[in-house]
This record gives sequence, structure tokens and C-alpha cells, in this order.
Amino acid sequence: VLLKNGAQAKNVFWAVTGKVTLDNRSYLTGTIMGQLTFEIKEKAQVTGRVFVKNGKLLMDQSIITKP
Repeated sequence: VLLKNGAQAKNVFWAVTGKVTLDNRSYLTGTIMGQLTFEIKEKAQVTGRVFVKNGKLLMDQSIITKP
């Protein structure tokens, strides 16, 4: 996702019903609201927030930065 024209990560929201996996060295912008397990693999980065309702947040040397 490329943010343009003044868009900010704090205003981007993703709603996911299944399991979410960010692969190694991937990058995601925005707030993710997930139902099931959210796995952030090695050296992946999130600029935003991560919420998991009915599962776990699994992280492996990854970074979450508040927008």
C-alpha cells in the first residue's frame, strides 16, 4: 500500500476474518483488526496497530511502530 495525498497510517484500517501472516521482511501500514491468529514473521514491520479478537499475536524479531 502506497499512501498518497496526505494519507496517514493512522487512518488506514484492515478487517480480517481469518488468520493473518506477514512473511519475513514484509511491511504493512495501518491498523489491523483480526479475528484469529496474527503472525508477524522475522524482521517484518507494521506501522500502525494490531488487534486480535479470538487468537494470538505471534512475533519473531518484528517491529510494530505506532503511527
